[in-house]
Amino acid sequence: MKIKLVSCNFGESQSLIINNQKEIERLNVDVKIYNDSNTSSRLLAMHPRLKGKIPKMLEWHSSPGYDYYIWVDSKFTLNNGIIETLINQLGNAELGIFNHSHRNSIQLELDYVNLLIEQGNEYLKKRYVGEDINKQVSDYLNDETFIDNKLFAAGCFIYSNKLVENCDYNLLKEWFS
Repeated sequence: MKIKLVSCNFGESQSLIINNQKEIERLNVDVKIYNDSNTSSRLLAMHPRLKGKIPKMLEWHSSPGYDYYIWVDSKFTLNNGIIETLINQLGNAELGIFNHSHRNSIQLELDYVNLLIEQGNEYLKKRYVGEDINKQVSDYLNDETFIDNKLFAAGCFIYSNKLVENCDYNLLKEWFS
């Protein structure tokens, strides 16, 4: 079984804390943490959030041949047993992702983010500067086939190689687009 664990830390983010080194060694997990020192910076061409989405959604493309890919945001801490737990919980599914712990729709998330921005939240103001998140959500909601009843926390997820085998119908490629 080949497993790839991926994270990134561009700009001023916190680095991933790995407390499960023995599990990583025992399962022979390949770990790749992208950062400003090992990845071309392109500071004027690419916002750190966009740069972080490349390994988050496209690692399967730059590192093919793994059975499982695990994404973990740099603000997380990995403890013993998490890799095996993720793989076991995935079972025969192609994607394992967590429901958001506080909200269950994109509209509710947008309302919350906009409220925090209006209240002067500097982190969110900096994070979303130049992005029209209201238009993006409006486009989703105007799609008659879209039902806004799910919101996922994408800070940690796992997918199998089955999810990305067919490049014509690849959720991660579509998510990045």
